[in-house]
Amino acid sequence: MRTLLTPDGTRSILDTERKVGALLLLSNEFDALLRAVAKEQAPYATLDTLEQCREALSRVYIAEAA
Repeated sequence: MRTLLTPDGTRSILDTERKVGALLLLSNEFDALLRAVAKEQAPYATLDTLEQCREALSRVYIAEAA
């Protein structure tokens, strides 16, 4: 497992199981958001995997507001 260190390299950021658990929770929330936005932007696409969702969103163009 890779260690995530503070910018000065002196301390581990994920130094407790609670922090690791919180990071996993946040990661899962971002995955859910990715899926929801992809389904909204590409409703007819096959979006079974996160990679398919990322690919669908990479092709989306959002026009600048007037």
